[in-house]
Amino acid sequence: MKKSILLGLSPALLLLIAVGCQKENITPSASSNHSFTTKAQVNNLRVWHDNGKQPGVDGVDYGCWSTGGNCLPDVIVTPKLSQSLTAFAFSSSQAGYASANYSTLSSVISTSVLDGVIGGELVVSIRGSITATAPGYLTFTAHNQDIKAVYPFKTN
Repeated sequence: MKKSILLGLSPALLLLIAVGCQKENITPSASSNHSFTTKAQVNNLRVWHDNGKQPGVDGVDYGCWSTGGNCLPDVIVTPKLSQSLTAFAFSSSQAGYASANYSTLSSVISTSVLDGVIGGELVVSIRGSITATAPGYLTFTAHNQDIKAVYPFKTN
């Protein structure tokens, strides 16, 4: 009888021990030194290329190719969201625009990148137009001209 009770309690005890020993999730504190991409992301991302020719041809004069960069995968957005992204890039107050439209923009742009714009660490610009046939690229650049992230967007 004692043996069957112990055998019945063993799985429950193991479960309690396993749950009790799980590591605690620690959220890093906010700082002004944002990490906009992780090392794992960089290995899977394409490289942003831009020879500066205006207006240029997507895939020839500018675009994302190769690996190991800061250019994220293409994202398909609605025409309405496309207009919002374009307005963000052309806004005279990008920090204000990002704050006012945070929930909409954060559906397709990392919150750390948006926080960088709001904090004045990053500036957004657009290369090309967001259409169904070719992507428009939102680039997020630090004040030292280092491009931190590139988001290619197409419409559906």
